[in-house]
Amino acid sequence: MKYLLALFAVACWCLTAASGNKDLVFTDKEKQQLVKLRQMVKDVKADSWLTDDWSLIHYLRRWSGDVKAAADGVKETATWRRENNMDSILKEKILDLNPPFDTKSRAKDGSPLMIWLPARWDIRKQLLAGNRDKMIRYFDQMCESAHTVIRKDQAAGRNTTQWVQILDLHNYNLRQHACVTCFPLYYEVRAFFAF
Repeated sequence: MKYLLALFAVACWCLTAASGNKDLVFTDKEKQQLVKLRQMVKDVKADSWLTDDWSLIHYLRRWSGDVKAAADGVKETATWRRENNMDSILKEKILDLNPPFDTKSRAKDGSPLMIWLPARWDIRKQLLAGNRDKMIRYFDQMCESAHTVIRKDQAAGRNTTQWVQILDLHNYNLRQHACVTCFPLYYEVRAFFAF
C-alpha cells in the first residue's frame, strides 16, 4: 500500500511543475519558430490567449520545436475547447464532491496552487453510480480553473507559466481509489495534465 501511494505521489509530482525562469526565456531558435507558428495559426478561431506567445511557445516546447505539430496541437485544442464548451465550464455544477478542489491559494514563489483531496472522494462509488463522464468533466473543470488563474496572472503582467498541484492522500485506500473500475478513469484523465 505504501509503495502504491509513493508511486502515485511521484507520478503526480513528475506531471506537475512550478514556474521557473527557463519558461520565461525564449531562445533565438524558438523566436524564429514562433514567427512561423503565429503565421500558421493566425486564422484559428479561439480565445486570444490560445494564440498568444506564451501558449504558442508552450506548444512548440511540447512538440520539441516541430512547428507543424505545434500548429496542429493549437488547432486540436481550439476544436476540443469548442466541442466541450470549455468557456462555460467554470459556471457548471458538475458534482458535489466534498471538499471541492481549490485554486485560490499560492505557492511561496507566487505560482497558483491547485489543492485537491482525492482520498476523501469515493471515486469507486461515483463510478458505480454511473458518474464516469461527470468525473472526467470535473477533472476538466479543475484544470480549466487552474489555467484561468494563469491567464489572469499573465494578463496582469505576471510571469506565471504553470501551476503547482497538491494532493492530500491521507486515508487513500485501494478499495475506493485504486479499484479495477477506477483505472480506466485515471487513464482517461491523464490528458488533464497534458496542456
